[in-house]
Amino acid sequence: MKRFLPFAVCLLLLLLGISSQAQKNAAAQKLAKKFSLKTTASAGTNAQQTAQKAVSSLTRHTAAARKAALRNQAQRSLFIVGSDTNPAPATGFVIEERFNGKSFLWGVTAAHLIDAYEAPFMMFMIDGQPMGFDAATVVKGHRDGADIALLLLPPQAAEWVKPLSISRKTPKTGEKTFSIGYAAGVFKQVQNRELLETNPFRLVTSYEMRHTPRRGYCGSPLLNAQNEVIGVHCGSDLQEHHAAWRSDFKKLKMPAPDVSLAVPVQHISDLLAQYRLGQYRGIPLKAGNIFIGALLPHQHIMQVAVIKNNRLEQAVNGGPFVDPTRLERFLTTAGADGLLVTVYDPAEQEKQIIEYIVNFKTARVEKQTRTLSGKPPFSFRVRKIK
Repeated sequence: MKRFLPFAVCLLLLLLGISSQAQKNAAAQKLAKKFSLKTTASAGTNAQQTAQKAVSSLTRHTAAARKAALRNQAQRSLFIVGSDTNPAPATGFVIEERFNGKSFLWGVTAAHLIDAYEAPFMMFMIDGQPMGFDAATVVKGHRDGADIALLLLPPQAAEWVKPLSISRKTPKTGEKTFSIGYAAGVFKQVQNRELLETNPFRLVTSYEMRHTPRRGYCGSPLLNAQNEVIGVHCGSDLQEHHAAWRSDFKKLKMPAPDVSLAVPVQHISDLLAQYRLGQYRGIPLKAGNIFIGALLPHQHIMQVAVIKNNRLEQAVNGGPFVDPTRLERFLTTAGADGLLVTVYDPAEQEKQIIEYIVNFKTARVEKQTRTLSGKPPFSFRVRKIK
């Protein structure tokens, strides 16, 4: 008998629990029935609309809170580029460089902006108060090449400003990105900048710059989903501009006639290498497995053309979608003898056109250089190859 006592107690408690739960279920069903009798269809609709409004309000509040948080954080990472000689504002952002065991802070902006400034300074908004720093050193590429300028911040700036993280991953076509910056001195956030083309020379994104004004947004960071910088915004190109590029859009199958452009962040390390080591790495120029040379930060490709039977045939213009590491892309090279790659070098002392003649059969490259006076031609007619 004593052996079965614990079992009997457990059984009794189980039955009491089932009875109690049954009573609770019955009460709940009765309450639900009573509530359903009092609730009309219109009341249900009103309740649903109220819930939707609450969710919508919460979403707007959350979005506003996120934007405010992003803006507060950005105020220590973004700055307005200014100059006593040029009142038009521009945008820049801060990165960190590690060199010889020390940390250095650099402001990054677009090179074509610095061309318009004398003695540029960086103006931050710290806790609602403006704080300016002069650039100790300026290192820059060229507006038609690596359109990036680096401004060395003084050591005391480290107490106030915060660098953005640089992405080490190669961005992919189709990836959604966003950017933040100051347009005419007003903070702007541009979402859904889809990457239409990615190569070491330019990142081409969908045109999402329809807010006005846009002036001053150049130099803004282009960021990935992890809030890492992948590029520097250097402008937007509308359909009525570079007509030569438009003729090649169908080869790229680009869905939008208007695009925005950014310079990949690897150009930053190239410019820093030039500053620290006195030499440029550049972007390797390649056609298939043939190494042609290096595209330096102040150079850009003007045209890539197919050579067949000693004549120039199919060609693509050197727009932002031409990949220096795959120069044969968008061209039909079957049966071709080689390529003619034309590069513009706008050096301050001597403007030059550099022509690389690539021979597919021998894998040899012939380089020809000629000096220009005035503006370079941006198109070439079919001609004989010597």
